Amino acid sequence: MFVVEDHHQVLTAWARHRGTVRRAPRLITLDHHTDTSAPFRTYLKQHPDEREGELLGAIRFRDPASVEAALDKLAHDEHIVTALRADVLSAACVLAQNAMDTDAACFAQHAIICREVRRDEWDRVLESELLDRAIAGFDALLAEPLLDGDYILDVDLDVFKTFASIAPKDASTFRRLAGGARLITVATEPDFVRRCAVDAGLDSDYLLAGLRRLLA
Repeated sequence: MFVVEDHHQVLTAWARHRGTVRRAPRLITLDHHTDTSAPFRTYLKQHPDEREGELLGAIRFRDPASVEAALDKLAHDEHIVTALRADVLSAACVLAQNAMDTDAACFAQHAIICREVRRDEWDRVLESELLDRAIAGFDALLAEPLLDGDYILDVDLDVFKTFASIAPKDASTFRRLAGGARLITVATEPDFVRRCAVDAGLDSDYLLAGLRRLLA
């Protein structure tokens, strides 16, 4: 498990994994946000003389220095599309509270599928029933079932809004997802965890410990 504080820092581990496989893997990510902003959006507002294409072209997944240089210019929410356009990922399956369900046309254009976790489901984000439904929605658009291919499992701890959400009654699907993943990345995002939490006192340390117990 590769753990970072700021979510976009997972790009380091994703690129390292990409260098070990023939084809770019897919991503399944659990998050409050979709994290699908345009690459270098924040940086380019401050440096209008630079171009997105040139910044993306400088990323070589077998060259850690080039990935670190990109991280210096990336902000929150920009890492998924960056990874897709830099051939680090081949597709992204996003399960998030702040999301809208997307269709085949969106996937054909962006290689991203989003599925919403509704407010009445926040306590159950890791329950097998919810994850099975989400995976079925991903599979409906993928040429190969998600769990049959090479994939990375990514978790942003701000997906957990309540103490109950990190203690599912049936975690069998989540454990199966984790067991089949070639890489697991976790973003602790302590500020966003506090900001998004419904239950008072919920923090990233508690959630990370709970996640480790689930995956033990």
